[in-house]
Amino acid sequence: MKIASTVQEFDPPQRIVWSGPAQGINAIHVWEFTQTDHGVLVHTEESWDGEPVRAQAGMLQPLLDAAIRAWLTNLKHAAEEAAQRL
Repeated sequence: MKIASTVQEFDPPQRIVWSGPAQGINAIHVWEFTQTDHGVLVHTEESWDGEPVRAQAGMLQPLLDAAIRAWLTNLKHAAEEAAQRL
């Protein structure tokens, strides 16, 4: 699905917030990165609002949960690949 995202906050390397509409759903996604002794801790949250969400919240929640897991899985794979190139 295509989303025309708008960056709401950009504070590298600690925080990125974007938002965007798709199919009547307005999403906002927050990424926070904290350097630790063992690497980088990633915290992310995404929320959806809009008529489709209000009408079918129970059905859409698993999709939102899966989307967050997919974001984190893709980030993990990209970080691991980058680390192997070092």
